[in-house]
Amino acid sequence: MERHRPILRLTNVNQTIRFVKGAKNKENPWPVRIACSLAALYLVAPVDVVPDFIPIFGLLDDLLVILGVVTWVINRRKKLNAQP
Repeated sequence: MERHRPILRLTNVNQTIRFVKGAKNKENPWPVRIACSLAALYLVAPVDVVPDFIPIFGLLDDLLVILGVVTWVINRRKKLNAQP
């Protein structure tokens, strides 16, 4: 498992950068910008719900946060673009 950790950490860094860009994007509505900001803070913060040194579950909570926020942002953007 230790062999895969750098790849997962790189994924977290890339996703954090995307969340920061989403938070700075003026075209995004405030709820989306706030969600992106909070997700980026959670991924960068040294305190996790489940510490990263616990195998599988430590990184699973980070991945669930990424998945949840990305899904919510995509759905929110679709709803806003569908409105006349």
